[in-house]
Amino acid sequence: MAKQKNITDTYVKRTLTLLRAAEGEAIAVSKSLEKINNSILKDVEKTFKGKVTAKKIATLEKTVESKMVGFYTEEFPKELVDISNEVVTKEIVWNQNLIEGVAKESVLVTRSAVVIKSAQKKKYQGKTFSRWVAKAFPDNVKAINSALKTGYLEGKSVQEMTRTITGINGKSTRDVRTITRSFFMHNAVEAKESVFNLNPDLVESKIWVSTLDSRTTPLICGVRDQLEYTLKNEPIGHSFSWDGGPGRIHWNCRSSSVPKIKGVKFTAPRTSIDAGENYKRGDNVTRTGRVRKAGKGEREKGLFDINIRTTRTKYEGWLKEQSRKNIDYVSDVLGSKDKARLFRDGKATLSDLSSLSPVANPLDRFSI
Repeated sequence: MAKQKNITDTYVKRTLTLLRAAEGEAIAVSKSLEKINNSILKDVEKTFKGKVTAKKIATLEKTVESKMVGFYTEEFPKELVDISNEVVTKEIVWNQNLIEGVAKESVLVTRSAVVIKSAQKKKYQGKTFSRWVAKAFPDNVKAINSALKTGYLEGKSVQEMTRTITGINGKSTRDVRTITRSFFMHNAVEAKESVFNLNPDLVESKIWVSTLDSRTTPLICGVRDQLEYTLKNEPIGHSFSWDGGPGRIHWNCRSSSVPKIKGVKFTAPRTSIDAGENYKRGDNVTRTGRVRKAGKGEREKGLFDINIRTTRTKYEGWLKEQSRKNIDYVSDVLGSKDKARLFRDGKATLSDLSSLSPVANPLDRFSI
């Protein structure tokens, strides 16, 4: 049996590259909405600076809806179509080249148009992306207009109203970013899966690979790390369902699936982000509630430590090691110190914890 080059690390790095690209697209798309939001904010300030009347509020409501229509029905959908065309084409070629390089055999691929059509029909968290976009528009307009009516009836000041609308605008921008980011990854995953599925003579099965850090959802992705599935998404030797798979099982998922290629030994050394010697409870997020990444500054402060793990390392074993080294780190990961202690003391596994309580995704910023 030939020794496989570290294809796992290659796929994990590819996923991280895609996530960065997805975030870039999300920021670019959200900037268009931010311009509209700023324009609406000026309209609100103008209306509430003078004498506020029911007629002025009605006019402002129509203005809000008019400005939002163009973005949600034309600009945003067009951006998503462009993303789909580019991502699917590139991912098919990337996966084809990588598998051919490892297997030393030709790989069959599906036309991009077929994969794009498949991605459009496939649901993500219960809805197709066209439905998520359609839902985002009325929810956003309704929230703003409801706040305008309430502000008028309660006689709120211009400062109070601008703060309220700014908060609503911020939420709508985050929602648009999340849709864009997730749509990007949804299409990338669909392209990758299409290559796997069309080459069952080469791709024996697929392995779930979760990121070894505090940002991974332990009871969703962490518990599935290194588990094997058939090309039809059936569990092999375990009972954890596929549920959309890596990258699609929940919003902002950063896990990846790696092909197990016939005749090639599977290896999986990969990077982990461990608790640093100075990590304290709550250091996984900033003061504003944003997820804290393990940048150079954070590593120099001793909050995080980066290491390379061996093929034998699974998320659960890695997290158990963290629990012995820094219980605060694992308390943040699992969401409670009690769970962290049960896990550390061997009284509960991740599987036990996932069945004991509803799974909450601490990174899920999506609210629509």
